[in-house]
Amino acid sequence: MAINKKMIRNLIVAIVVLALLGGAYLWAVKWQPEQTDAVKLAETIEIFRIEPEQIAKIAFPNFTLVRGEDGFWEIPEFPHMALSQAKLQSTVFSFTEIAAVREIGSGLTNLAEFGLEETENAVTICNTDGSTNTLLLGSGVSVDSTYYFMKKGENTVFTVPMHIAEHMQKTPDDFRERNLGSIDVANMDGFTLYQGGAKVLEVKRNPMNDASAEFITSDKMMVYPYEEQIRIDLFEEMLKPFENTITVVDFISEDRNQAEVYGIGKGYEIVIRTQENTHSLMLGDIAEDGNIYAVYNENPFIFTMKPDVLDAVKDLKPFDLVQKFAHIYSIDQIQSVEVVADGETYTLAIVREGENKSYRINGTDVKDSVFKSAYQAIIGLSFTAVAEENAKTSQKVCEITFHTTDERIEKATYYDYDERNLMVIRPEGKRYLILKKYVTEMLNTVRQSVNS
Repeated sequence: MAINKKMIRNLIVAIVVLALLGGAYLWAVKWQPEQTDAVKLAETIEIFRIEPEQIAKIAFPNFTLVRGEDGFWEIPEFPHMALSQAKLQSTVFSFTEIAAVREIGSGLTNLAEFGLEETENAVTICNTDGSTNTLLLGSGVSVDSTYYFMKKGENTVFTVPMHIAEHMQKTPDDFRERNLGSIDVANMDGFTLYQGGAKVLEVKRNPMNDASAEFITSDKMMVYPYEEQIRIDLFEEMLKPFENTITVVDFISEDRNQAEVYGIGKGYEIVIRTQENTHSLMLGDIAEDGNIYAVYNENPFIFTMKPDVLDAVKDLKPFDLVQKFAHIYSIDQIQSVEVVADGETYTLAIVREGENKSYRINGTDVKDSVFKSAYQAIIGLSFTAVAEENAKTSQKVCEITFHTTDERIEKATYYDYDERNLMVIRPEGKRYLILKKYVTEMLNTVRQSVNS
């Protein structure tokens, strides 16, 4: 079939067009415009350069950075201020090489328009050879976030990047060490909480070598306001904010004597003792930004910190941390338990012969699972409140006596208290309230074990 002449013409045109486009693409990729002097200048305007080791000091309007004999930087005006060498060295390094974004002009007489006539941001670099260079920072340029800049004694105005401006506007507080201390909560020996100077809670490390019959369930013990074992899960949850470094948000005052102005002394104080240090953190009022006024250890200044530590303690009720078992003894330290109620006596005994053990209830051998179920019901009784110290006893409801392997006798007695509660007097004399239904359920389990 003959090829249409129009089709041939269109095919030729298409090939030519593709060739032209391909050539244009290659030309566009490989060709780079010749840089004008203006472009080159914008990329390489070097205003100031000095080697880091040649800088002896840097004078800001109200303070000075001075290189000490040991190579560390200091602020002589604030000799007792804890400084961050990393922050100091970062600022020093920023002045070793300053390049402009663009040149505005030379011989300008209207310096006030650039904020350079009477600028408050003048930084003088003092060289080890005694020479100096004073750098002037003017107002900001909103269009590209740069700042007007010039060297004192010269008449050319430039713009410099924001990071140069930020370093030239530093204050002593910007160089301070904001990480005040790290608390090793895992190795905590003691925790004390005060409010308004009054003790609210005290927890100490529980000596795990205690040979008493009491079953120690954690290495922490509450000693105030109750002498009880604590719920370690709740206590560790409360301690989480203290696992972090004590970090300053803002420095407020260098005069700790002004602490009362910020509510410090009337608020909470947390004292944490570890194996190596004692940490004292006093909290005050809430600042406008939501952070908390505080002082830490013997530091002479007042600062603000994040509110998480206050949130951890402000609603704390010590009783909530108490492990509320009416009596809990390790089964390995028990010879027998007697439960007396409703004129009946139930005796749970463990007979030990070398490595072998057998279990009896009222003199009859029972499976260990039956025995342990009854024993768990007994030691699982938990109180719900503290009874008044002068609460009077009434009708005796139940009596539970533990005979330990070291021949001690520990007796807990339950008395009727009100419609819902019994009062238990523990062996050491402490009085707590426990729901009647808990004791009823325990007695039912013990009775059922006799018939198992």
